[in-house]
Amino acid sequence: MSVIAVGHHGLTVGDPDRTERMLVDDLDDVLARAAGLGWRPAGRVMGITTGPRAGGRAVHLTDDDGVVVELVEPPVPTPADA
Repeated sequence: MSVIAVGHHGLTVGDPDRTERMLVDDLDDVLARAAGLGWRPAGRVMGITTGPRAGGRAVHLTDDDGVVVELVEPPVPTPADA
């Protein structure tokens, strides 16, 4: 498992409505590791159907303090994409 990139969307640092976004290469592995650290999905894993990450998957995780992290697994490139 590796984190590909980290970014955020929202207002300012320290804002409780801010969500961190992490691009990961193995969403299932990250979910398993995160569960062992007390993070839980805020919903179900969703397939991304439009935009530049179509074919990928995403889920929001939350912890006991209400911190939210969005995990995004980009689509797996096919030979035609190379």
